[in-house]
Amino acid sequence: MTLKKKLTSSLLALSILATPFAGQSASAAGYKDPFTYYEPVDIEGHWAENDLWDMLYADIVKGTIETVKDRGIEFDLLFLNPDDKITRGEFVSFIVRALELKNTGKTVPFKDISKHWGRTHIQIAYQNGVVSGTSATTFEPNKKITRAEMASMIVRSFNKTVEFKNGTPRDYKDLPKNHWAYNHLRMVNGLGIMKGISADKLAPNNQATRAESIVMILRSMKKETANLPTKAMLETVILDNETKGTKYINEQNYNALKDLTNVRQMGFAHSSSNAFIEYILEPVEVTYNGIIKGKLGIDYENAKINTRLVEIELENAIYDMTRTDDEGTRKYEKDGSGTVFLRLENSRWKMYTSDEIERNYQEWFGYK
Repeated sequence: MTLKKKLTSSLLALSILATPFAGQSASAAGYKDPFTYYEPVDIEGHWAENDLWDMLYADIVKGTIETVKDRGIEFDLLFLNPDDKITRGEFVSFIVRALELKNTGKTVPFKDISKHWGRTHIQIAYQNGVVSGTSATTFEPNKKITRAEMASMIVRSFNKTVEFKNGTPRDYKDLPKNHWAYNHLRMVNGLGIMKGISADKLAPNNQATRAESIVMILRSMKKETANLPTKAMLETVILDNETKGTKYINEQNYNALKDLTNVRQMGFAHSSSNAFIEYILEPVEVTYNGIIKGKLGIDYENAKINTRLVEIELENAIYDMTRTDDEGTRKYEKDGSGTVFLRLENSRWKMYTSDEIERNYQEWFGYK
């Protein structure tokens, strides 16, 4: 995730000029437009910026979209509100999306969630043993969540895929042994999933922010070690995306290219690729022809591989390119190598971003 700071600095100016996606609904286009759903305007320079990008691009967290008007032009801006306190309902929704938990049919006793926007996620979390109520019949979804409550939910959520017993917890003056979440707090602290706010304070009873909650979930996902994907599984996704994507662009077979993005991409990758097809390729503003001259491969041995997330290098993605537009034709060499980020979605590995996808996004849509 090395390029995103370059994107955010020009967001507001670009908004005022209006993006090609303005006013477009996700359902009408068949994909979520990248500016509205993946370009938050309030996280640049934040201590958790990189993790916030990661979780947003992987479709695990969502922000709030506000329509603003400037110089007679309406456009949408995305806010992640990283320093806002997070509610129990919001945190549960992040967990359910991250782990793709499913409804088990178990009866849910909470009587105070019937009209809550996160009702379904709360029910699923309860059915999967992630949460308990604040009483036998209440969940209090709008109550601000504490760091201790988050720790407890994290351990319950990830106990089958994270080796919590292997951690080395620290002692904190504000974590007595009789604290109701003492063991869970030590488990998440021992693996670095939750860190102290100072050398001697863990602040278990403090209300948590959205940023803290997102970072904790991501750190937990990066500690998962069960059922890891094989090299062959990841090669199939990444190399198929490269070779077939190049073939379909060369052939100007954009329907096949869209089908490929549906199978091999998700999140920001799917969004930006489809925007490129719709606004650059299909109007025939630019045509590309690429010949792969490198020996494509992935560096599986040095990859960061977890149960649901993978960070891996694509190697030797060297192309001889020909680009034709209204200014003429030019030939050049392109290196599409770099880091690829994947997430397991519905039992299928998909790319949610990569260094090359972000480089292309800057080039295609004028982010400098």
